[in-house]
Amino acid sequence: MQLVNKAGIQNNSVLIVKKTPTRTKATKHIVEVKGSAV
Repeated sequence: MQLVNKAGIQNNSVLIVKKTPTRTKATKHIVEVKGSAV
């Protein structure tokens, strides 16, 4: 599921953060990695 999450977050990183406040930590971590990678 991690691969799927990465693909989805890649397009809806901000949307996921707003829609899933419970996963702010997990999403925030991925957003930081994506931001650094980009």
